[in-house]
Formats: sequence, C-alpha cells, structure tokens
Amino acid sequence: MSKVKRIILKGTKYEMGFKYGVTLETELRLSLDILKEFFVNKYQIQIDTLLSKTDAFYRRYPSAYQDFIKGIADGSTLTLDEVKILNGMETLNSLIVNRSEVSACAFISIPPFKTKSSTIIGRNYDFHEPFSKIAKYLTVTVLHEENMIPTAFIAMPGQIYCPSCINQKSLFVEFNNGSPSGGKAVNQNSESLLIKLLNTLQNSGSLSELDTKLKKLDSDYSLIVNVASKERVQSYEYSSYSGMKTFTPDEDSVYVSTNFYLNETWESITPSDENTWLGVSRRDNLLNLAQNVISVSDVMNMMDKKISDGGGMWNLTIYQMVYDTGANDLYLKRTLEDEKWEHISMNDMFLDVVFYHQEEL
Repeated sequence: MSKVKRIILKGTKYEMGFKYGVTLETELRLSLDILKEFFVNKYQIQIDTLLSKTDAFYRRYPSAYQDFIKGIADGSTLTLDEVKILNGMETLNSLIVNRSEVSACAFISIPPFKTKSSTIIGRNYDFHEPFSKIAKYLTVTVLHEENMIPTAFIAMPGQIYCPSCINQKSLFVEFNNGSPSGGKAVNQNSESLLIKLLNTLQNSGSLSELDTKLKKLDSDYSLIVNVASKERVQSYEYSSYSGMKTFTPDEDSVYVSTNFYLNETWESITPSDENTWLGVSRRDNLLNLAQNVISVSDVMNMMDKKISDGGGMWNLTIYQMVYDTGANDLYLKRTLEDEKWEHISMNDMFLDVVFYHQEEL
C-alpha cells in the first residue's frame, strides 16, 4: 500500500499554494473526478450548483488564504472554480435531498495521569461516500510561514483548513460536527471557523494562548473544537448562531467527544443515538475501553474496534489518527487502504530544512 503523502511548504501563502498544486496535481484531479462522478453523474447536480455552494464557503475565507487557493489553481493548472469545489467538498452533502448529513467523528484523549507521560490523542474521521474514496489521498501538509509557528494540517486534497492540525509546539486541534446540538444553520456572515482554526494554531505557542484566541472566535457552522497539549485538553462548543461555551474535562480523566455538546448549560437536545449519529453509544464505548488504555498501541487497538464490538469505528470511518503529544509522533490509518498504522515523525516534518514529498520518501 502507498504511504500517506507528506508535503512541506515555504514562502508566501500564494507560493505555498502554488507548490501544493504542483505537488498534488494528480491527487487533486482524481479527487475532483470522484466528486463529479458522485454529485454530477450519480445525483444529476449541476456543476454550477456545486460551485455556488463551495463559492459561498470560499467567500468566508480571509483574503490571505484565498491567495493560497489561487496558488493551488495556478500550480495544478486546475481552474479556480475547480479548486473551490475541492476545498468545499464537505459542504456538498447538503445538496442531496433526503440524504442524512452524517459526519460523525470521534475524539478521545488519554491524560498524562494514565500514560505516566503526556497526552495521547485518538481521532476517527467519519463521512459518507464519496469521501471514503477521496480519503485514499489523505495528505499531511506543513506550512513554514515567516513569523508563524510551523503547523501541519491533515486533510484530503484541496481541503485548506483544519480538520485536524498540529503545530511545532505539540498543540493539537480538531473539530467534530456539532449540528445535532447547535443546529444545522450556516452563518454566512461569519468568517469560516474552519480556516480560522488553522490561522490560530499558526499563531499560538501555548495552550493558554490558543485558549485566549479561541474564546474570541465565532463560527459559521455548529462545531465542537477539541484542543490538546502535552499536559491537558480543552473543548469549545460553537453554535452558528448561539455563540460558544467551553467544556473543561477533568485533568485526570479520559475525555471523549462525539457530536453533541457536553456543557450542560446549553438549551439543546437531550442526546440519544437517534439524534447524534450513534454518538452516545460511540462515546460510552470509548470511555469504557479507555479504562485500561495507557499507551499508543493501546489507543490504536481501541480505535480499531467497531461499534458492534463495543468500540467507536463503523462503516463511515474513512481515516483515523493517533497522536502522541510527548514524542510528537503521528500515526495514521486510511480505513479502506491500510492494514497497519503508519508512523510519521512530526519533529522531522517541522524541521525547517528540506522540502520533500512522496516520490522522495
């Protein structure tokens, strides 16, 4: 099986985008073909409709990151419209009438109290077809930008934001869909939190700095943002129109987040499996399994267990990760591609020394 592609980028945002487009041109085109086959050919949705949806997402980007996306188009020789569709691929699911918008991720942290070292993170990324096919091209991209902290985002080709991100200070950020609690409405007047998370991590040298910045943000989507350092974890529950509330896990306890808010002061749903995409069972299962988890290999074994076997993985899990904050080691597994977990040293990726990608590994 091929390895997960790794890219290190330097320069201005446009220059980094250009190099990203050059390096990933094949993967970008293949991913675009998968999207067109699914939405245009299978569901008869017009390209103009796809573009209208994804352009609305692009317009909620700050101009600097729009420059990154323009660079991708020029570097890959795709059109800007095509790159917009790739970047906004996750927004397209809502175009299919009567289709459940399931993006039911799970996050788990094992505290230093249990590991006797540093926080260990587990993450399941769950989504419908066609994203299961695009996950084959999962990429780790590190941005080395002047006056910013080197930061990696782990995403499918063309997704220029922070599904999961890690910076050189061993700070980890990821988001889960929070719409079961916060509502499905999209705030079109708010700059997208998905890209703000990447920018915030590029400018945060500690969990305290990150916390201060995140508390000042609002969101276009209802999201649960989980962040971790070597020492502890913090969660931020954003509703697209009702603001944000924090949730602070017990420092000595395992923490699990699925797709419903845990801050009890929200006036929202009473979570059940029916209204949280099995989120209650997935969370309960992972909390139960984690009682005996103390190491990276333990977390991997736990993450590989299916819901039917008392775990959190199911047929919608398209990739997984485990992150050891102490060693700065990332482990990835594309569910449909890989039998074993792939190790990536983030310390090596953060060294401002060399540009490399899959052909040079």
